[in-house]
Amino acid sequence: MRRLIRRFFDIREGEGLRALLMFFYIFLLIASLLIVKPVRNSLFLTRFSAEQLPFAFLLVAIAAVLVTIIYSRFANKIRLNVLILSTTGLIILQLLGFWFLLATAYKAAWFIYFFYVWVAIFAVIITSQFWLFANYVFDAREARRLFGFIGAGAITGGILGGYLTNYLAALIGTANLVLVCVFFIAICMLIIQIVWKKSARKNYRERMQQQKRLQQKTSEKSALSLILNSKHLRYFAAIVGISVIVANIVDYQFNAIAAKTMNNKDELTAFFGFWLSTLSIISLLIQILFTGRILKYFGVGASLFILPVSVLLGSLLILFYPALWAGIFLKVSEGAFKQSVNKAGLELVSLPIAAAVKNKVKTFIDVFIDNLSTGISGLLLLVLTLVFKINIEFISLLSLLLILVWLYLNGRLKAEYIESFRTAIEKRSIDLDTQTVNLDDAAVIDSMIKVLDGRNERRILYALDLLENVKNARFLPYFRKLILHPSDEVKVKVLSVISNYDNELVYETTALLESESHKVRAAALQHLCAHSLNPVETLEKALYQDDFKIRNSALICAAMQMAQNPSLREKLDISPIIKQIQQNLQAKTYPPADEIYIKANLAQAIGRARLQLFFPILHHFFDDAEINVRLAAITAAGRACEVSFSKRLIEFLDIPSLRKHAREALAECGESSVVLLAEALQNPAVSPAIKIAVPRVLALIGTQDVVEVLFAALAAVDQPVRRQIVKALSLLHESFPLLKFNPRQVQQNILQEKQAYLNNFLFFRMHKKVIKEFISGKRKPPLSTAAVLAASLLEKTLKERMEESMKRIFRFLGLSKLAGTDLRNAYKAIYGGQTDVRANAIEYLENVLEPDLKSFIIQVLEAPAIEKLRLTIKNTGISKQNCYHKILTGNDNWLKSCTLHWLACSGINFDTVLVQNFTGHKDLKIAQSARLALQNHSQEI
Repeated sequence: MRRLIRRFFDIREGEGLRALLMFFYIFLLIASLLIVKPVRNSLFLTRFSAEQLPFAFLLVAIAAVLVTIIYSRFANKIRLNVLILSTTGLIILQLLGFWFLLATAYKAAWFIYFFYVWVAIFAVIITSQFWLFANYVFDAREARRLFGFIGAGAITGGILGGYLTNYLAALIGTANLVLVCVFFIAICMLIIQIVWKKSARKNYRERMQQQKRLQQKTSEKSALSLILNSKHLRYFAAIVGISVIVANIVDYQFNAIAAKTMNNKDELTAFFGFWLSTLSIISLLIQILFTGRILKYFGVGASLFILPVSVLLGSLLILFYPALWAGIFLKVSEGAFKQSVNKAGLELVSLPIAAAVKNKVKTFIDVFIDNLSTGISGLLLLVLTLVFKINIEFISLLSLLLILVWLYLNGRLKAEYIESFRTAIEKRSIDLDTQTVNLDDAAVIDSMIKVLDGRNERRILYALDLLENVKNARFLPYFRKLILHPSDEVKVKVLSVISNYDNELVYETTALLESESHKVRAAALQHLCAHSLNPVETLEKALYQDDFKIRNSALICAAMQMAQNPSLREKLDISPIIKQIQQNLQAKTYPPADEIYIKANLAQAIGRARLQLFFPILHHFFDDAEINVRLAAITAAGRACEVSFSKRLIEFLDIPSLRKHAREALAECGESSVVLLAEALQNPAVSPAIKIAVPRVLALIGTQDVVEVLFAALAAVDQPVRRQIVKALSLLHESFPLLKFNPRQVQQNILQEKQAYLNNFLFFRMHKKVIKEFISGKRKPPLSTAAVLAASLLEKTLKERMEESMKRIFRFLGLSKLAGTDLRNAYKAIYGGQTDVRANAIEYLENVLEPDLKSFIIQVLEAPAIEKLRLTIKNTGISKQNCYHKILTGNDNWLKSCTLHWLACSGINFDTVLVQNFTGHKDLKIAQSARLALQNHSQEI
């Protein structure tokens, strides 16, 4: 049974528990809602007449706006799990209060109205919170597969809630049904805590940061402006508004007819519970049996017209036969199609809208348009029932008028949708990662076919991307045509798309084995193997072809198959092929133009299949004269993950043309290369270029050992390497949220950077004083042009070092409990030049930093220059006489080089013994400047 569910809903390994918990979460929420709704309706209709419902609609609209405003203010300040748990806990307390009042037969008018409005708000809040929470539990790809399964939980919860109400209303009474809701929602709180700890918490901060960036990139126009400026959005919003008005009129007529027929409170509660559940079952059956077929064969137009036409028929029935059965037909026809065919159609219609615009507009429509329409329906019903005294059945005339407008708008929206979809394909603005509706609509398919049958390669590739997960036989003739497309990229993409189809286009794919493109040949072989009953036989045939190009592509394909399926190693032996290629290379039997390509392919095959017997070939290729062969060998070594390879790969970090591939190869080796990288980082004999490159490699590996290695190296490395280590730690914190960063180590490094900033600031101040003495004539002789340039270079370097220290302080703060992205944004704002933004950033820092660090940073950022000097100069032991000596005893080689160059050009006295030690330094600039300084000093003497 579990396997059947997994296959039917495409639930993959590691997703089962999350999906099941979220299924029961929405199941219990909707069950609670379908219990409390009948209770609300029966209480209202037994206390008041149906004529009072329009007042309730108006109050719901007003209350929803107020609650939304208040709720959004809290939602922006409170972490998601705290917000949901707090709201849920408050709901439970309120339900207990309602139960107490109902159990004591309290029936004051204000209470009944309040309860009616409360249930409406409760429905909006719990469902919106659930789907918001679900977006942090699942990523976009998981959501596309699993939201169907989770949505089924909502429908089954509705079925249970309604039928449970129907059964229990007479047994325990309407008031006690509220306690069942309390029990269900209490279980939901437990589920929220489990899911948050297991899944949502680690995604929350990263996803929130992504949303902030998305909001920054979204158009500055308001949602209303976006709607008014787009025909597509105008029609969409108008249809939503009219459908809400009609739904409220239907609800009013249904409730009024039921109230006239039944007077007993428990009987009414049971009636509403039964039909709400029955409506959910009908909706589920329509969703399963008809929605997909309607969209597939008739398109979005039919899906949009079914709901208004069914409501039109129901309204006509009420107009001529205002009986209970007609009211039931009207309610079922509206509710069942609304949650199935119409909902899918509206989601499909919104597909061509850009994701950023859709997010902004959807909230506006869900909150403002929905509530405005609810209020309008209340006003219309008040006018018709209280002013004109129109009977229930004649209210259908208003529905009929609105439905005619609705049908007209649907026709306009369908035409606009097709045009928008064509435009979206041209502009490539459809975001598949956020799409939850399959591209299975007849109109969409027609648009796709036109693109596939066209000549625009860019649009064809984009359409194929959209069809990656779609299976529809109507596309096969066009795929058959595109396999012969002149573009190799199109051919490869088509082969990827048709992998969803069973044994299709095998003949055409076989012909592609003769292609001049290695990528096309490899893709064709992959496709043939995937659809072959005996992939080993298919590969062996290709491996022993006369054409060496086919053999090489087959070799790569075989290596990939062996890497993916280790059991093939015993059945498929490619060693003889590799030996033959090796012999042919040694004998120079291949054309010189093809030798590079053959060597690169051979390296890839050895690396992918991890054939240790042939690892010496990779070592040999490391020193090949052709760079493409060396790059292929490096990539292959990364896949092989051999220690001997790692040592050579670290050496390649010193060569700019090989560095990128070496870095990626070492990262692919993962933890096995961490020890060697750590040794390279702290080995004095290793070149600076390698040391600078190592932290970035470690950041790509992303393990806890990497964090420890980087922290351990911080104290012993030069400034450029330290800069890269701190960047790497910051990147690890962003990319791997589960890694732990020792707060004590973080704090120690913050203090070190603070001290480094102060020292460099004082060096800068003393250096400026020395320059002023030269300018004023206190020091002789006057500075030469070379000395002025040297002084300027040292001054510039000290400024840069101060900025770097401050930047690293912010990065280290990002590793602590403070949010790294917020601190980086604050840093950018402070040094961005805009006064008002800078002031806001400083204000933010003043509220989040610890007192000691806050005092230092705010002083540096806000105090005038002379004030900063006064605040930082006390008891430092740094003076004009010893500041250059202290720089030379530090560990910043570039700063030493600048200082020695300044000493050589300026004629200032210095410690000759100390400078003598630098004449043999491995850094040639330092050694050269030290020798020049000593030479000039001896001439002066």
